[in-house]
Amino acid sequence: MNRIQKRLAYVLAALVAVAGGLKLQQLALDNARLMENVAMLEQQLKTTEEMAMQRQQTLIYLLNNRGADMPVLRPSGFTAEMYEQAWSKLGADGLKGTGKAIAAAEGETGVNGLVLAAMAYLESAGGSSLIAVEKNNLFGLGASDVDPYHRAFEFDHKSESVHYTAELLSRSYLSREGRYYQGDSLRAVGRFYATDPRWADKVAAAMALIAGSLVETEH
Repeated sequence: MNRIQKRLAYVLAALVAVAGGLKLQQLALDNARLMENVAMLEQQLKTTEEMAMQRQQTLIYLLNNRGADMPVLRPSGFTAEMYEQAWSKLGADGLKGTGKAIAAAEGETGVNGLVLAAMAYLESAGGSSLIAVEKNNLFGLGASDVDPYHRAFEFDHKSESVHYTAELLSRSYLSREGRYYQGDSLRAVGRFYATDPRWADKVAAAMALIAGSLVETEH
């Protein structure tokens, strides 16, 4: 083997070694990505299972006619898509598009999303009330018994009224330092939140209606 052949053999051996190293490096990267994907799927499964359990606990309260006594800061287990399905099932066209805001408000404030959804459904007549349509006010906020329309708050978007209400409940009604705190249940909130003595029971009934529409959809 002459000098040129030896040189070529050396270069070829070096290229093979480099290629082998690159292949091993690529395999290591692929394995790392695979492990990341597995971890992500496991976390998604865990989250899904936790939400299913939360939803089951919420339904137990409703099935036992104790919705008004359920802690309002208990996670609902319901997703934005589920609320949208409920609005379609119930013909609540004026509430369509609010599912994302309801789910986000629960995540940000801890206020049960199904409670927020039921309050919106009840107070806005399924999103069809004049205050809901013209002022994006789904909860009748500010609408006193005297001249309710003109006294009602106005929002730029329906989602804004959802977040405002969730923050109001969290800060003033469900915090021990809150001005109107009477306890953590829907019934306790209703003592100062509404003038109707049966408000909590009506909201609980709306919760059952929304949840029931979803159960029917799943089957």
